[in-house]
Amino acid sequence: MDMISISETDKDVINGLLTCGVSRILARHAIVVLHHYRNTSKEDIPGDVLFCGCLLYAQKQCNYPSDSSFLCSYSKQVRETDVIGFELALVQVVRQNVLLVEACLRPTLHELLLSKSICGPDRKRLIQISLHFINELYKTRWCLLPQVAARGALRLACEKCNIALLQLPASFTDRSVDDVVTYLRSCFECHG
Repeated sequence: MDMISISETDKDVINGLLTCGVSRILARHAIVVLHHYRNTSKEDIPGDVLFCGCLLYAQKQCNYPSDSSFLCSYSKQVRETDVIGFELALVQVVRQNVLLVEACLRPTLHELLLSKSICGPDRKRLIQISLHFINELYKTRWCLLPQVAARGALRLACEKCNIALLQLPASFTDRSVDDVVTYLRSCFECHG
């Protein structure tokens, strides 16, 4: 599975979800829903239907109030039958419990601390930098592998904080974690 490349329509939907004014958790759930759907279907669906369908599906999964004024007003811009049809497709392909990358960050840090791979880091700073890296991963399919994504973000955050990693647990040296680190480095190399 190609973890990085996505269509222009999907990029627009993701950017729209990140900037539309709904809560960050709801937007990220909707993005994960979109990525799950795209893992099984490349069907050409209009961006507004993708946006609305993923957001409504995520809203139901997160138990957000259904009378949200933003969602109601946006839903009026697309045909209801299109959104309902798309939601039915989502029910078939998206797992029920979406796990966000940031939910894996604390247990991942704990795993590193237990392995005595790092000594005395500034945890708050390390988590803040990791969260910054995680934001970028939602623009890719890496968010579908939340534990791998969290490990990669944390590894690079340690590097950026000049924290020497002694002997890493095997889960942190996996090829997919290396790929996440490489991807994030390429995204942030110009930022130092």
